[in-house]
Amino acid sequence: WQAAAAEAQSRLVAIGMAAGGAAETRRLDPGVAKEPVRYFQGELEDLVNKHRQDAAVAFGERKYVKAEFYLRQLEAILQRALGRPRDPASGAAVDHHDLAPVLYRLGQTLAHQGRYMEEEQCLRRALRALEGGLGEDDRAPATMLRYRVLHELADAVARQDEPTEEVLRLARRGLHLAERMHGPTSEGVGDALLRAASAAARLALWAEAEGHLKRCLHIMCVAHGEWHPLTGRVYVALAQLMKKVGRFEKSRRYEQLYRRCPA
Repeated sequence: WQAAAAEAQSRLVAIGMAAGGAAETRRLDPGVAKEPVRYFQGELEDLVNKHRQDAAVAFGERKYVKAEFYLRQLEAILQRALGRPRDPASGAAVDHHDLAPVLYRLGQTLAHQGRYMEEEQCLRRALRALEGGLGEDDRAPATMLRYRVLHELADAVARQDEPTEEVLRLARRGLHLAERMHGPTSEGVGDALLRAASAAARLALWAEAEGHLKRCLHIMCVAHGEWHPLTGRVYVALAQLMKKVGRFEKSRRYEQLYRRCPA
């Protein structure tokens, strides 16, 4: 696969000609961004599709260095063809929102290689691209891509030694987005509630963390019953939280409830 590098680099010159003037920085109209646009034709379209497929196969086979190679090539092609629109709010140049899925997958390949700082950079670029092209959370379509970028960026920032308020802000945004996608009482909100509770607990916001966990417990009990393994996961989180705040009797109670759940 490494032999493909030289060929791919040589074809980028032709790609630049095929993309024409699209490489110039331009302001993106958020209204136009929602309309389907075909950016590629002919050989360029075939090359884009091939790199997408090759990257997906390599990632599925856990060949992360190989997947990174194809994703880097795909990123260069898309950057040249789509250009860098300007954020309507700040006026700064950002990545096109159609590049966000590539940046998200690139971040995952970097994380699997232990390159966490580069992963965080890719996820931040992906989030800025979505915000610049499609708008902020409340005005943009609620999509799983934005939710995944938010919660994986929160995980990346949480790897730092000191807890930060940014993790909590990202977790709250992910929770709000999950509620929009699934509904406030849906099982799909459970994971977002656990993440928000963990972020709040790291900052010693005990009441907020407890509120998220109790809400999550109610959702899981309704969806799966009191003694399901997924419900048991919430019992464990509540037991740990109660122990941290010195409410040991309640902590023991939640531990007993967890023990009744099958492994």
